[in-house]
Amino acid sequence: MRLWGRARNRLQRALPFDEHASVLIAVLWCLFFLSVLAVAIYAYVAPQVGLAQRVKERAQTYYLAEAGVKTAVFMLGDDQSPDYDALNETWAGDEETFRDIRLGDQGYVSIKYEYAPSDDSGASETRYGLVDEERKINVNKATVEILQRLFETVAQTTAQEADDIADSILDWIDEDDEPRPNGAESGYYKNLAGGYPCPNGKFETLEELLLVKGMTPEIFAKVKEHVTVYGAGQVNINTSGKDVLEALGMSGALAEKVIQFRRGNDSLEGTKDDNIFESAATVAATLTAAAALSAEEAIELNSVLAAQLICVRSDYFHGESSGELRYDEEAGSLALTKVVFILDRDKHIRYWHEE
Repeated sequence: MRLWGRARNRLQRALPFDEHASVLIAVLWCLFFLSVLAVAIYAYVAPQVGLAQRVKERAQTYYLAEAGVKTAVFMLGDDQSPDYDALNETWAGDEETFRDIRLGDQGYVSIKYEYAPSDDSGASETRYGLVDEERKINVNKATVEILQRLFETVAQTTAQEADDIADSILDWIDEDDEPRPNGAESGYYKNLAGGYPCPNGKFETLEELLLVKGMTPEIFAKVKEHVTVYGAGQVNINTSGKDVLEALGMSGALAEKVIQFRRGNDSLEGTKDDNIFESAATVAATLTAAAALSAEEAIELNSVLAAQLICVRSDYFHGESSGELRYDEEAGSLALTKVVFILDRDKHIRYWHEE
């Protein structure tokens, strides 16, 4: 009996401990399930929070890029020489004006373009500002001879390849269905894999050139900085490069004299001492007074002028506005939105593409 009594007393003393142990185990299980639930909720919510943050950053960078476009519009409206446009004007490449414009604590805007230099280096560079479309060949207005020279000079195609592309471009935009000797109309395009009709209308974007017979991505990459679908078809002699001037019918020597005249005394374009052709009517007299032209060069220049291929003013401008969010001035971008745009002299947006 004594043994039983002692065992019972021990059991009674042990019961409170067993009760606490049961509670502790229950609490641990609750904590475990709550932890699992928390992990599950986090796994579901975290992507939503991340998405919301990215949407917020996208909206912020979009409005930053839009502010850059409005800055470009303002700069064009502040043009001090409306009768002519040249490379030493602010819109054409002022890094202090168009690079890393700070808006807010983390917002930066830059307006830039890929510049194809006027020399024979062939290498493009990034410049800050706008590029006028009138320095380029308008494929909707150019003659077959201009297009042939352009593809041979810039893309270094064979004469036959240049003929094929030039004729096909003219067939693309003319109103008839009769193919030129080296061109193509709907009968050719509809027989291609995934065939399509020839529109018999103007090119609306440059990328449409990739649909033309003979055009390849490699050729397009070489000429895209030298061609446009905007403007009246005349080339601004104050801004165009050597390749474009040669495509118009100038010899390499004459084109070089035009560019040397523009550079002024420091042999650099886009500086304060640049010389400027102020009107198409005075181009021949101005250049002849500044450079010794041979008889052949004088004939070439007068031929280009007589064909009304030259102007001194630009009405369409291209740029890329980049809106960025950064931690600080030295850090890389947190988020980035690019807007490629083309606007006209009347401040109308003619092309808008977000990246």
